Amino acid sequence: MEVEIDKKTKREIKKTVKKILKGCSLNTMTEKSVREKASAELDLDIDLNDASYKAIVSDCVEEFLVKVKAESEEKRAQLQRPTTT
Repeated sequence: MEVEIDKKTKREIKKTVKKILKGCSLNTMTEKSVREKASAELDLDIDLNDASYKAIVSDCVEEFLVKVKAESEEKRAQLQRPTTT
């Protein structure tokens, strides 16, 4: 059964997840550990392992990784451009 999630709660979850992702090693952090850390940080009586909340966290992690990859590729492209003098 899907839980109806209000916009404020969704915003708080996304904000917390992004904060966690910015401060962690992306090589070792898992979605499950992100959910656990976010659950601990949020002062809400919710279980982020519930399917509805899990989807929000998963989408947020995916968005974050896509952004990080794009930024990394842009930096790599800038380093490979020939410099003109």
